Amino acid sequence: MPTLLQTLKDVPTGKLRYLMKNVFSPLEQIDNIEAKVIAGIERLSTIFKSKLQNTAKEYKLTPLQAQLLIFIAEHPPKLCSVTHLALEFSVTKATVSDSLKTLVNKTYLEKIYNPNDARAFHLNIVESAMPMVSELSHFGLTMADLLKSMPKNDLENLSELNLNMLGLFNKAGLISARMCSSCHYYEKNKEGFHCHLMKTDLPNISLRLDCPEHIQIK
Repeated sequence: MPTLLQTLKDVPTGKLRYLMKNVFSPLEQIDNIEAKVIAGIERLSTIFKSKLQNTAKEYKLTPLQAQLLIFIAEHPPKLCSVTHLALEFSVTKATVSDSLKTLVNKTYLEKIYNPNDARAFHLNIVESAMPMVSELSHFGLTMADLLKSMPKNDLENLSELNLNMLGLFNKAGLISARMCSSCHYYEKNKEGFHCHLMKTDLPNISLRLDCPEHIQIK
């Protein structure tokens, strides 16, 4: 069986030039480190989608409905409105509304109306749905346990690199993230950073990807 490099030699020049523009091509990943990183992200995404979808099916939920339940269970009311949820999952308000309506009808969620505005409300997890949410998010614990086998320094470096990469994607508008580096309260210093909300200096290992108190820099 020919090796990948031998196969590469047999590819016509024109087609090879076309293939090299696709970071998901094994040929492109031979010596393109950016392509390797992106391919790794894609594989992680596949793991998340597969594990979440399999568990969601057991409860007759769509992957988006499962994601909404997991998110709402762990975030404050101000982030659990239709508008914020649509932004969080990069879908339309109509799509989020349909999923939330189903979850409310299944009595997994309840609407909590704003006493000062009858039209405004946020979603809250019903207590009886919490065991199901734990099952839906369990695959994350499995992955976290595997990461514990890595040396602490390697894991800390990986966390920092991950935040740097997501920071780039966030600035480019590819993702929506409540990161310290894009927060009004954040100020970088020699030792790490200063959080003006907490009024304290913190090391870089304390940088957050999802801070409920985040205020986007204008």
